Amino acid sequence: MRASLCLLLAGCTDGVVTGPATSSIHSDVSASSFVDNVVLIDPPGTYRRWTVKILEADVGTDCAAAGDPLIAVDVYTIYDSAPRGFIPLSENPPPVLFPAAYATVVDGTNLSGSIEITAAATTKLFGTLNGFVMIDGATRALDVTFEAPTCQP
Repeated sequence: MRASLCLLLAGCTDGVVTGPATSSIHSDVSASSFVDNVVLIDPPGTYRRWTVKILEADVGTDCAAAGDPLIAVDVYTIYDSAPRGFIPLSENPPPVLFPAAYATVVDGTNLSGSIEITAAATTKLFGTLNGFVMIDGATRALDVTFEAPTCQP
């Protein structure tokens, strides 16, 4: 009954919700993060992947209802703990050195630049993303700040 009522009201949430974010080229954005383990063939092994998503959704939107990200940044680490510090964005996966980060925008275009995670816990990542992206044939600067709560699958 509660699930049906929540669907009708479109405002109930029991899960993690998106956090505040700003973007120099997008308006009204929020952020979330997701963590999982991935197996890579080269270099071989199991690694921790943290994905920061910048979303065209109001702050406080349930993670499951937030939709596809405008920007997605995958950060690969060799540790279970959340990543911290300055990480240049790489353009060619898989990672060679860890931590490694890759960023794409909604149309799959790579973003060049860096991500800096200034504070991190298993429940939330804080940081900035700075770089350049090709939009409509022109290179544009992109600056993003985020407080990305960790959403569970």
